[in-house]
Amino acid sequence: MLLSCRSQSGLLRRLLIPLASVSLVWLPVACKKADPVPPEVAARYFQHAAVFCQSITACIQESVRERLQNQVERRDLVLNRMNKELCHKNQLQLLGELETDPNGLKQPGYNAELYKNYAECASSLQKAPDCQAVRSIYNTLPACQKIRLSQLQPDS
Repeated sequence: MLLSCRSQSGLLRRLLIPLASVSLVWLPVACKKADPVPPEVAARYFQHAAVFCQSITACIQESVRERLQNQVERRDLVLNRMNKELCHKNQLQLLGELETDPNGLKQPGYNAELYKNYAECASSLQKAPDCQAVRSIYNTLPACQKIRLSQLQPDS
């Protein structure tokens, strides 16, 4: 059974509540034709996105396994869409959108505050000893909170 783009993203959002807006990491790329990530954005964030995804992927997969333990087919579908490579690709895509001119001119700009917050959030998540600490850091660290807010309100 395949889910529509709308139901996939809704399902993923509901499953990932413990990590707040981290679900935005997993929005299916196939649902819309994404603009290419500006090369300077990809270069700037490449390592931090890798660290971020390394830190959260296992925790999100664990959460999905727990929540869908009795729904094997659905669980497997969701887990197949969750891997570090897809996370990394989607993070760079999202960061590219956040650093692109909101007036639609597709001109990438350097957002020093976003970069600082993303680097701090990724570094802090990397130091977390377990998934409970990852969730706590992601939900309480001011740098991570600012990233979530910018994901939810990219025009501001």
